[in-house]
Amino acid sequence: MVLGLIFKLIPTYGNLTRLLAFAVGMVWPTLESMKAIESKGVGDDTQWLMYWVCYSTLLSIEQLAWGVLVWIPFYRIVRVVAMAWLALPQTRGATMIYSDFVRPFLLVAVEKAKQLPALEPYACQFLSHEDFEVLKREAVAKVEETIEKAKQQAAASAEGEAPLAYQPLKSHAQ
Repeated sequence: MVLGLIFKLIPTYGNLTRLLAFAVGMVWPTLESMKAIESKGVGDDTQWLMYWVCYSTLLSIEQLAWGVLVWIPFYRIVRVVAMAWLALPQTRGATMIYSDFVRPFLLVAVEKAKQLPALEPYACQFLSHEDFEVLKREAVAKVEETIEKAKQQAAASAEGEAPLAYQPLKSHAQ
């Protein structure tokens, strides 16, 4: 036990990146979320809620794929940079990831969860929201749009053109 604590205190690559990820991904966003709760405006509340949804989605994906991610060189540093990008209000990363990826896929997942008997009561409570049909149509359209973009990028890279990912996003080009 004591030996394990001593090894955790040695400043190794893994320990330092873990500490940095904790500071960037948890401590700073928690403080900013508290400021947002105490402020009178609601815009910052929404931004931090989107961050926490994206953060929990990232943790869920990492939990499932950690066996592979651990072998990717510099993954932990990339993870810290990604969490900083998600958290910084200047980059609006959480807003973009939430609206383009997380929200559409989660809405589709809730619709699928309705078909499972064990999850039906919870899904039906969520689905009883009056605007759910509109949300569902938007989500399905967004998922189809994302799949279409991926197909276009694959076709463009096969033809030697610049990928669509290098073109500015509409929300950022304004």
